Amino acid sequence: MMNRKAGDELGKSDVFVKLAVMLFALAGEAVRRGMMVRAFERGLLGILLYTGNRVVDQFLIAQGNDLGQTVDHPDDSRDHQTTEP
Repeated sequence: MMNRKAGDELGKSDVFVKLAVMLFALAGEAVRRGMMVRAFERGLLGILLYTGNRVVDQFLIAQGNDLGQTVDHPDDSRDHQTTEP
């Protein structure tokens, strides 16, 4: 899960703020329509999960799946490829 610091590092924290504003507007519209909280919550979480999955899929497609035997991270840690799923 991306935290705010990660968003700031990517220079995208303003995107998250805009998203929050849009979600608050969505909540207001649901209230005006008389939607029950359970239905709103389920719909909202479904949209967020679907969107998150699509974003991660696109990240993985762009990254590729052949990173070699090891992957070095900026914090000097290293991951090794495994044969286990």
